[in-house]
Amino acid sequence: MLKMNERALSIDFDGVIFARIPFQWGAIPRLISKKPLDFSPPDVPRIERMVAARTLTLKEKLNLSRHRLPIKEDVADEIPYFSKTMDIYGNTGRLSHFLWTEKTRRALEKAGILKYFENIFYKPDGVETVASKLEAVGRLRETYPQVTHVDDNPRDAIPIALRFPDVQVVILQDRSTGLFVSMNELQQYPNVRRILKIGELRKQR
Repeated sequence: MLKMNERALSIDFDGVIFARIPFQWGAIPRLISKKPLDFSPPDVPRIERMVAARTLTLKEKLNLSRHRLPIKEDVADEIPYFSKTMDIYGNTGRLSHFLWTEKTRRALEKAGILKYFENIFYKPDGVETVASKLEAVGRLRETYPQVTHVDDNPRDAIPIALRFPDVQVVILQDRSTGLFVSMNELQQYPNVRRILKIGELRKQR
C-alpha cells in the first residue's frame, strides 16, 4: 500500500459512485417492526483477498448480467478533486471474482476515474459485505492517520463507526436512510454524518 497523502478515503461503489434506485429494500423490516436495528460490528479476522475464477452460480450470473449501473456524473467530477488531498480506495460489496472486477474496472476507466484509485477492496467469497468493508477500513487505519469511509448503507456504515471511533463515517443518504436510522438515533454516533451530495465531503469536520 503506497501512501501519498496523510488521509485515506474508503468509498463504497453501488449507491455512492454507481447510481441506483435511491431506495434500499433492506429497510422494509425496520419500517414494519419500528424497532431500532442492531448495528453491532462483527468480529472480523484478517481476510485473504484473492480474485476468484470459479464458475458463477446461476443467481450470480443473472446478477452480473443485470448490473448496468451508470457512474454518477457529480462523483466522476469530484473524484479528481478528492485525490489531491486523500488516497482513494474502493470498498465494495461487489464479489471478488474476475468477471466482476473486470466489469467494474472497465466502467471506472470509461468514466476517466480508475487512475485515481490506489486499490479496490472487493468482497471475497463467503464473507459478509459489512465484514469485508470493516476489514478493509482496518487495513487503511494501519497506514493512514486519518481515514474517512463513505457508504449509502447504514447497516455497513455504522458498524464501521462503532468499531473505529477515530474513523469519520459519512452516509450518502437516499430515500431509505431515515428508515434504517433516524436523525435522533444518528446523534448517538459522533463520528457519523449524513450528506446529500458527494461534494459535501469537501466540508470535512
